[in-house]
Amino acid sequence: MTAEKSRIISARAWIIVSVVIMLVVVISLYLPSMMRTTQRPIEREEVKLLEMAIKGYQTEYNKLPELGATDETKFVESTGLLMKMLAGRDEQLNPRMIPFYESMHRPTRDKFGDGRAESAPTDETDVRDLKGNRYRLHFDWNGDKHIPNPREPGKEILGSVIVYSAGPDGDYSTWEDNFTSWENEER
Repeated sequence: MTAEKSRIISARAWIIVSVVIMLVVVISLYLPSMMRTTQRPIEREEVKLLEMAIKGYQTEYNKLPELGATDETKFVESTGLLMKMLAGRDEQLNPRMIPFYESMHRPTRDKFGDGRAESAPTDETDVRDLKGNRYRLHFDWNGDKHIPNPREPGKEILGSVIVYSAGPDGDYSTWEDNFTSWENEER
């Protein structure tokens, strides 16, 4: 092989390696963003499912769930007695045992040890977003159809229940990325 051919092959190899490195860098920069984008519809739907479950209960029993709370400014988390009742597992609060809520996303596990995933049962008494945070709910306990807006203190939201998540950053106080049942914003 001549020196000229060797130089041409080296130059081509260097170009190929450079292109591959550039692709890896670009993909690594955009991958987290693409992952967040695919999670957004799931979070948005989960917030709506919780809201619809409460409204279903309210329609069936002609009242909001009795949780011993009366302060509309205080939130209730998507756990414990509330979720047990919505899942149809509490005969005291849901005498007809109607399952008003079933989670959209289920964790998976590798049951067979060969990479095949199988749906694992979800603990529907402790419902969390994809980041592991519980959803928060505010109720219209006094029946006036107005709930204090947790995002904008001093303002109210028309409705009997509102639901929101902490969003991708996991912080309830940074509202820009939170998923809410009362705003239909594209993010």
